[in-house]
Parts: sequence; structure tokens; C-alpha cells
Amino acid sequence: MSALKEKFNKCCNWVGSKQDACSSHLARICSCGNYRLVFNAPVTLWFLGTCFVVWALKVSTQSENLANFFRSPARFEVLNMGQYPLTPLRFVTHIFGHGDWKHFVGNTTSLLLVLPLLEEKYKARWLVIITLLNAVAGALANICLKPRTVVLGASGVVFQCMLLAVFSGRYHSPGDIPMTFILGVIIFLVPEIQAWGTDDGISHTAHMVGGLVGALAAFGAQGHARFAEEVHRSQVGMTDRFTAQPPGAVQMTWRA
Repeated sequence: MSALKEKFNKCCNWVGSKQDACSSHLARICSCGNYRLVFNAPVTLWFLGTCFVVWALKVSTQSENLANFFRSPARFEVLNMGQYPLTPLRFVTHIFGHGDWKHFVGNTTSLLLVLPLLEEKYKARWLVIITLLNAVAGALANICLKPRTVVLGASGVVFQCMLLAVFSGRYHSPGDIPMTFILGVIIFLVPEIQAWGTDDGISHTAHMVGGLVGALAAFGAQGHARFAEEVHRSQVGMTDRFTAQPPGAVQMTWRA
């Protein structure tokens, strides 16, 4: 297990070094006097950029295969994986797909407000892992609870980030529970529980799973919070390194 963790950390560090090199190059190109363009929140920018590219490709190509790749699998596709070989990937790729422009803007606006702030507090690699787990958990929950319904969109990630964000502020020990976290659960999750089971085209299951993943992650996140002295700014670049940092508005649904 330790060897796997070491390989994973080396891979993340390598990706981070390439990220910093690209950001430094971007800063040198996009500069004017004392002003220069900063790639300040890599997880946010890469995630939103991927969602935009997927949406643009879906709109421009009108490809049914592309649309199917960026939605969650239905139960019959999981049970017949030999006929649907891309099914395992779709447990993750569904968070990048959106039904229309309004759906895309609703999710990305919320993420743009919250996710960069989380990147200041938590490791980038940790946020990525939690998001991937959230995607898989949301797809599995939908398969179990609504076997003939598929979902797409990043609203589960939005709820995850919201619950992570409200678990902030001043608290002194890992056992402390911020009052803002309790309010966040009441405001964000209770309405989803009340609306669960309604046929309104919204994946309340994904919202609840995303909120639950965010809540559980918040309680286990103390060891992944970043400290200011561990953030290194390159002398020639514009982005912070993430090498040693400790610590969807609406989802459309389609019938399969």
C-alpha cells in the first residue's frame, strides 16, 4: 500500500511540475508591464474547461455516441458490460456532461464561486480524489435506486463543494463541528431529501450523494489542509506548487 501511495505521489508531483512549467510559460506570454495572467486554480480551471469542451463538442457534432459517453450507465449496461465496453469510464465521465447551456452555466457558476476557495485550503490531488469518488458513488446510487434512469452533470460536485466550504472558519480541534456545517446540511440537503422521488427531471439522488461525500470528506480533511509556509511560488512562474501541501446546480435525467 505504501509503495502504491509513493507512486501516486510521484505521479502527482510530476503532473504538478508540468503544470507549473505550462503556467510559467503562459505567464511570460500573457503579460503586460507589471500585469500577467495567472493560472491560479488548476482544479477549477481544468474541470470547468473540460465541461465546456464537452458541451461544445456535443452541440457542434450532435453525436449520440459522444452524448452517451458523458452520461452515467444504466443498470442493464452494467450487467451487459461486454456489449458496452465504455461503461466503467462513464462512472466518472458523466460529471463532465450537461444537457444544455442553462444546465452547464448553473453548475459551473456555482463551482466557480466555491471551488477556487477550496483549492486555497486543500491539496489539489485530494480534491480530485474526492471528486472522482463522488462521481462513482453518485452513479452507483443512481443504478441501485433508479436502474432505468441515467444522469449527467456536475451538480453532485457542486453539493460536495458546498458542504466542504461550510466546514471552514475557526475551529480548534478535529472533533469540533462548525455551526455553519449544521446550517449547510439543513439548507442544502434537507430540501433534497424532501424532493427525493419526485419526477421533476432533477437528480436529487446525486445531490444527496454529493452532499454526503462532501460532509464525510470535511470530517476527514484536517490532514489535508494546506499551510501557508508549504505553498511555494516559483521565481519565474505564476502558479503555486501543490507538491507538499497538507491540510451540480441541476442535473438533467433521461430515461434509458
